[in-house]
Amino acid sequence: MQILLPVLYGWLIPVLVMGWDWNAQKNRRLMEDELTQVLRARSMILAFVVLMGGVTVALGLGLWRADYGVLALPYVLALGGASAGLRFAWLDREAGRDG
Repeated sequence: MQILLPVLYGWLIPVLVMGWDWNAQKNRRLMEDELTQVLRARSMILAFVVLMGGVTVALGLGLWRADYGVLALPYVLALGGASAGLRFAWLDREAGRDG
């Protein structure tokens, strides 16, 4: 159960950022403007970089000690998802200051 929670966070936050949840699907026409698309793209780019860096570190750990590499993977997923959510929230906040 402990391993499933970081994996859930790793998937759930990007799903919400990308607008793939039920509420966002119902209101897609209201939430699909150019600014939101740019903010989503920027946040997912950061998440991809964090995820690739984390997996690279986990691979290095796996070459050194296989059990550490496997244990690091759920946390790498959680960090990737968290970086997407935090970056999107920060960009949305900064965009709201101008208007």
